[in-house]
Amino acid sequence: MPEITGMWPVNGRGDVPYERRVALDVEYVSNWSLTRDIRVLTKTLHIVWDRSGAC
Repeated sequence: MPEITGMWPVNGRGDVPYERRVALDVEYVSNWSLTRDIRVLTKTLHIVWDRSGAC
């Protein structure tokens, strides 16, 4: 199920291979911070607004 936000959706969405998606999610969990969450949410808003990377 595609996500609207997260590390791999804001870093290429459908163009990101499965192995890279897993690596991005593991890296996110391992290095969680509020600042990173804010950056991801900001990127999400830009992507949704621009309708870029839609599957």
